[in-house]
Amino acid sequence: MATQRAEPELLKRPFDLVVATALALVLLPVAALVALVVMLERRGPVLFRQERLGRDRGLFQILKFRSMEHNAERATGPVWAAPRDPRITPIGRFLRASHLDELPQLWNVLRGEMSLVGPRPERGHFVAQLESVVPGYAERFAARPGITGLSQIRSGYDESLRTVRRKTRYDRFYVRRSCLHLDLWLLMGTLGHLSLAAGAACGRREHGLKTWRPLAPRSIVDRGPILTLETAPMTGSLESRPLLPASAATSLVE
Repeated sequence: MATQRAEPELLKRPFDLVVATALALVLLPVAALVALVVMLERRGPVLFRQERLGRDRGLFQILKFRSMEHNAERATGPVWAAPRDPRITPIGRFLRASHLDELPQLWNVLRGEMSLVGPRPERGHFVAQLESVVPGYAERFAARPGITGLSQIRSGYDESLRTVRRKTRYDRFYVRRSCLHLDLWLLMGTLGHLSLAAGAACGRREHGLKTWRPLAPRSIVDRGPILTLETAPMTGSLESRPLLPASAATSLVE
């Protein structure tokens, strides 16, 4: 396992450093504007810090632009954000919809705590519970967590146990097939996803990503058909509304 993971890591880490540095420089004006808006909207810190579990269960502080009221969990304790969560500020709702709140995580990437692509990091409070009910959940810790990834593009935020089970299947596929080609393909998917998400956040109708049809690298899916990203909800196994060829997806289903 260590040997298998070391080979892609030789390319993945330098790739993360180069791309994250370039993105940080290009998006610095955007990040400064977002920080100013957050600071002016409500009292409280601009950045939100939260302890998460990374690769091999290592603890680190994830960074985000604050999108909720300060001390939002003071009365409830650790809970997932819900649709139309009243704790989310008006500006925070836009930031979450457009994913601009994730920009500070480029610093997590530069520090080596995260990668550009990988499973989303979770809090230890929830990990202890999820491992007991979601088969294969622990496999996610074999990879460095990412800002974006297969499960993030396909399923969005965690809202229920059902969504976690679905996302874990995608995470396990990514961990087993991780390579630079797959990372590049997922970064392309993220650009398409973000353009539509930004349009939806600005009030334009979202038509979904089904018209964005990149060819998958053959080294990943062994000459599988054209892959399709969709925003429509997925039900049942991975074979319904497949993002990946059925031949590749069936290995994820328990």
